[in-house]
Amino acid sequence: MQDIRPRKGRPTLTGYPGPLLVCAGRNDAVAPGIEQLAMLTHQGVARWAGDHDHPGALGSPEFETAVLDFLGQFPQDA
Repeated sequence: MQDIRPRKGRPTLTGYPGPLLVCAGRNDAVAPGIEQLAMLTHQGVARWAGDHDHPGALGSPEFETAVLDFLGQFPQDA
């Protein structure tokens, strides 16, 4: 997995050509700028997972819904 922390002022995902879901809780101090990160990529989508902090967002129903909705837009292999 590639690190998304800034390198020389720009995240390493800048210009990533594939689909990307950036999801965090609104009270997540670790990931406050998800919209900006998503906008740096060609197909980035930012979704908030409720008013959770960093660990709380991962187990939340809002996070699960965001991931399933994002993945549901792609064709499934038979």
